Amino acid sequence: MFDTKMNSVEKNIRLNFVWAYIGKNTTGKTPTAIYNAKIWQKAKPKHKLIVFDSQDKFFQAHKRGEIRVDILLDINNKQWAEMLAEYTESKIGEKKYKYANSLVILDDYRMLCRGNDMSPAFYSLLSLREKINMDFKIICHMPRNILEGLAGFITHYSIFANNAHQASFERKISCYVQCQTATLVIKKYVELYGRGYYDIRKKNPVFPYLNVDKENEMLECVNMDMEKARPILKEFTQKAS
Repeated sequence: MFDTKMNSVEKNIRLNFVWAYIGKNTTGKTPTAIYNAKIWQKAKPKHKLIVFDSQDKFFQAHKRGEIRVDILLDINNKQWAEMLAEYTESKIGEKKYKYANSLVILDDYRMLCRGNDMSPAFYSLLSLREKINMDFKIICHMPRNILEGLAGFITHYSIFANNAHQASFERKISCYVQCQTATLVIKKYVELYGRGYYDIRKKNPVFPYLNVDKENEMLECVNMDMEKARPILKEFTQKAS
C-alpha cells in the first residue's frame, strides 16, 4: 500500500537531499528544476547555486534575474567533484569547505559523468554532503542513466513522463516499485490530459510529475488535477500492492 500526497512542490524537504529527475525530453524537467532552485534560493539566499548547465537554460534564467547561478561547471572539467570538495585548514582537523551549504544541479549529468560507475571523487563528495550541508539535483532521461553506486545516495525521485521499461527501474533503484508505479501513472495521465506547459506570465512550470520519497514510500502528485489523477492512482497503486 502506498501513501499519496497531492499537488505540492518541493518545500520543507529535509536537509542534504540527493534528488533525481527522470523523464524524456520536453517533459518539463529543466524548467521545474529552475523553478525549485528559485524556491531553494529564496529560503537560503546566502548559499551557492552550482550548475552543470547542459542546455544553457539555467544561465538564461540567471540573466533574466530568476535565479542566481554562482558557479557553472564546464563539461571539460574532469576534476569538478574534487573542486567542490576543496577546503582550507587553518588548524589541524578544522576544515573549512569552500562550497559548503550549496545546491548542486547536474542537468543531463551523464554528459559530465561518463562511463557506468561513479568516480571515486564523486562518491567521496556525496559521502561528504551531510557534513558540508550540500544538496544535489541530478537530471537524466532514463533509470539506466543512474550510475552504479549512485542510487544508494538518492533520497527522492521526480518521475516525469518517460519510456523506460519497468524492469529497468528494478535493475537500478531500490524503491523501484514506487518509481514503476509513478511511471505508469504519469504516462497514462499525460496520454489523457497532456504534458503540461510553461506559464510565461507567472514564470511558473506547470508540467505534471510524481515525487517518490524513497524513505517513506510516498507518491506525491505535482501539477496534476486530482479529480482526474485519483482514479489512475487507484488503478496502479492497487496493482502494485
